[in-house]
Amino acid sequence: LLMRGNQKGNKKFIILSVIVMFCIMGLRDADTIGNDSRTSYKWQYNGMDDTEWSDLPGWFDFENNPGLPHFMKAVREYTGADYQTFLAIESAIIMIAFAHLLSRYSVSPIQSICYYWGLLFYIFMFSAMKQALAMSILIFAFDAIMDKKPIRFILLVAIATLFHFPALIFLPAYWIAQIKMDRTFIILLIIILGITYV
Repeated sequence: LLMRGNQKGNKKFIILSVIVMFCIMGLRDADTIGNDSRTSYKWQYNGMDDTEWSDLPGWFDFENNPGLPHFMKAVREYTGADYQTFLAIESAIIMIAFAHLLSRYSVSPIQSICYYWGLLFYIFMFSAMKQALAMSILIFAFDAIMDKKPIRFILLVAIATLFHFPALIFLPAYWIAQIKMDRTFIILLIIILGITYV
């Protein structure tokens, strides 16, 4: 509320808020959330020492979300980093995308952040890494819709799909956004929601 209509104040608020959220998400103790089984991200990451690049899922093996294991392997190989550093890098990517979304589209960043917390997206991203990375990429795909860049849009959705296959459902968004919002649009939206539900 205090920041509404003040672009300079908005930018400072966004930067400060995102830094605080990054610190909580990316610098938390890596042993606290999402590490309670051998299928956890921490177990997968630590197991990368014994995994060759050729043993990772193929790029078209969408069922196994090839983007995340390749990303994990790259961080481990090229930084020699432990899981804590991986968390920080992954969280930085998510928070940079969120900061971009706020600065470009939100007229009231404080209200947007309250929705982000209140709808539990922020907490969800602590343990749903592949979904969080896919959503971060889709933020930039949304830019491509607004900028009317269909090729960039398709490429970004394809990359997001490598991290989390259901990101593919965002693909019709470019063409849906071109439709005029009249009665036909509402009917089409209802049909699409019905198909999605089924």
